[in-house]
Amino acid sequence: MTELTNLWGQVLKKLQRDLSKPSFETWLKPTQPITLVKNTLVIGVPNEFARDWLETRYASLLQEAVQDVLKLPLAIDFVIIDDQEGPRENTVKRETAKTFSAVQMPRENFTAPVLNPKYTFDTFVVGNSNRFAHAASLAVAEAPAKAY
Repeated sequence: MTELTNLWGQVLKKLQRDLSKPSFETWLKPTQPITLVKNTLVIGVPNEFARDWLETRYASLLQEAVQDVLKLPLAIDFVIIDDQEGPRENTVKRETAKTFSAVQMPRENFTAPVLNPKYTFDTFVVGNSNRFAHAASLAVAEAPAKAY
């Protein structure tokens, strides 16, 4: 193990105490030191999103931790590294959909609706309170699916 890797391990231990476990595991654990050049520590991150997140949210915290461990003020630069060789394997296993044959439903014999002879327009009593309802009902019954 190189000296830079040992120093980065110390920085990560310090940050692990300062941050919540999910934050540390998500953002800092996948990082690795690349090089230390002219007062700049270059850190490798897995993708562009992680780089942007670390630059905006954790840059000052990282600088403080590096300064505490190395006793030197250093600038931090993030670069994207891709240690994958070839295409990534799809880790999600998809289940194939189960197919079912259609079940033959019994056909129902539909008959015309049986209307109660008491409820017809001929026997309806029209008064002042229901004149509008009678006119609307009669119009719908005479022209179904036309205007209504």
